[in-house]
Amino acid sequence: MKRQICIVSLLVFVSVAYSAEIPKYEEYFVQTVVNFDSISGIYKYNYTLINPVGNKNELWSLDIYIPKDPKGIELSWENLTYGEGYSRTSSETIKDKIIAVGIDGPSGWTYGIGYDEEGKGFVGSATLSGIEILPGSSVKGLILTSYGLPAIRDTMLQPYVDTDSLPDEYYENEELSKQLQDSLIYHTKTIGPTAPPLDFNPLSFLDYIISMKHEAFSLGWITNKGIEMSLDQKLDAARKKLSAGDTKTAKNILNALINEVEAQGCETYEGCPKGKHLTPEAYALLKYNVLYLIERL
Repeated sequence: MKRQICIVSLLVFVSVAYSAEIPKYEEYFVQTVVNFDSISGIYKYNYTLINPVGNKNELWSLDIYIPKDPKGIELSWENLTYGEGYSRTSSETIKDKIIAVGIDGPSGWTYGIGYDEEGKGFVGSATLSGIEILPGSSVKGLILTSYGLPAIRDTMLQPYVDTDSLPDEYYENEELSKQLQDSLIYHTKTIGPTAPPLDFNPLSFLDYIISMKHEAFSLGWITNKGIEMSLDQKLDAARKKLSAGDTKTAKNILNALINEVEAQGCETYEGCPKGKHLTPEAYALLKYNVLYLIERL
């Protein structure tokens, strides 16, 4: 996919010790934890990138698609923070491509705003040369801040490719090298902010939550079929009550659903006891979106 990336380091390849064999497509993982500050109204999205043992390629970049939705409310840019690695000059000119978001990251990372050939905006982050994520390693500290609610977002992770160490047919062939680079991009899903709908309809928003719950199960964020069915029963019951105009009972059912989410899930990966069946991704999706709905009933 052709992309306009406004982070200079994302486009630079430098020579380091690397195998002369052609890099192979590999899987990578993103873990996402969401915290909410009820005083500021800001959600903090914390990302951990994982390059599993057994991979050969070094992981070096993460792109999260958070395009601006014309049907969403206009989110504020106030009080959102930016780390020292933020590519301000290039990013500030295309803020209209994404929803309002602050960006921060660990030392040695650079990050900013980009967009693809369709004009879809994303946040891009990459390591500086020489500190790529080695197989068997991970990195924490990539953070987005936003007034936007947690949603399931398209995500791309990309390994480092040392073009100087590729076989001869890639020498000075930028098109072939670019094809190889694009073929190695790992496409997955994670949690990122989105703008709530401008024209809020409780029943439509509940249907949206139900659809995210289904996708969360398919992504492995809900790990027990019985728990998924229990959540389904509560969501379906709340929908019937809302359809009948019984808002009070619907709120009671949705509060019971939040209690189940808190009992069956963990807010973070660290210290989460065995036997929990909702990952922090499913926990954030269901808890914060259901709370948003309850507050508007």
